[in-house]
Amino acid sequence: MGLLSAKEFFDQLKTDSLKSSFVLKGTAKKSDKDNEVLFAKEGDLGNWVTIPSNVIESVEMLNTFSKEGELFFNVKLYLNATTSDEELLFRKLFSSTECEGTHISKCEWKNKMLDSVV
Repeated sequence: MGLLSAKEFFDQLKTDSLKSSFVLKGTAKKSDKDNEVLFAKEGDLGNWVTIPSNVIESVEMLNTFSKEGELFFNVKLYLNATTSDEELLFRKLFSSTECEGTHISKCEWKNKMLDSVV
């Protein structure tokens, strides 16, 4: 879904057509393949996950930086609506790792939302 203008938000709110996006915030870098991106959680440039382009709806660029001659992008990836069991598992895995090290009450709403989808 990405960013909405105020008008788009209120129009969709009035017509009950707002849809929930799943957002991953972290660092992206170029992959060797054109149809995917490598993604790492914030602050963890040692563990990269391949994300295919067909599951990404839009990308919000936050900033760019270079480290040891390699270009990195801090981003918010807005993923498409879940259409398969694999995508649902992907979302659950990222949500659970996002909550690691965080007091459980901060993640309860995500857990409840994900449990209701399954």
